[in-house]
Amino acid sequence: MVAVVSDTPSLGDRICSVAAQTIERLAQCHLPLSTSVTIRVATVVDPAQPHCLGIFDCQSGEITLLHPDALEASVTDTSIFKGLPIPTLFDSLIAHELTHAAVDQVTEGRQMTTAEHEYMAYAQQLEALSDADQVYFLEANRSRSTLSRGVINDTMLAMAPGVFASAVWLDFSSPGNRCATFRQILDGDLRFKTERP
Repeated sequence: MVAVVSDTPSLGDRICSVAAQTIERLAQCHLPLSTSVTIRVATVVDPAQPHCLGIFDCQSGEITLLHPDALEASVTDTSIFKGLPIPTLFDSLIAHELTHAAVDQVTEGRQMTTAEHEYMAYAQQLEALSDADQVYFLEANRSRSTLSRGVINDTMLAMAPGVFASAVWLDFSSPGNRCATFRQILDGDLRFKTERP
């Protein structure tokens, strides 16, 4: 299901292991991968976006991830991921981008808002963290348990991605949500607006 292109066998093995765990979680949440995905590791993901940590190309079906050795320099003081251990962050990026790949395959290009795509990607990324790292992420982004679905939209994603991601996690991890929420998004029964309500 996943082909890996990396500079060392150990890194390739790590990616394969994390990818296998992610693919299993995705299948349980109505997002089975139907075709193989290639994951490449690079020292630069997108020259036009120097702080880009990972990207899924829907045209080629390939994921490019920033090499762990280059991650630390790219996680600036304003990054929503500042303070997370680099290996932990790298593993979570695998989950994030594989989710984009799975959504693209399952929806077959059906139009979705960016917020809907990113809801599922951030939910899986934060799910990949330990309980302690999840708490740290929320605290680092000064997020409150009172965040509601009202802030999950394209505008908030662009202006305050840490708040967006935190709101996603608080919503996704609420009792009765999780994979049921993914099903609602995929069926078009739950839509996230492109602007603040």
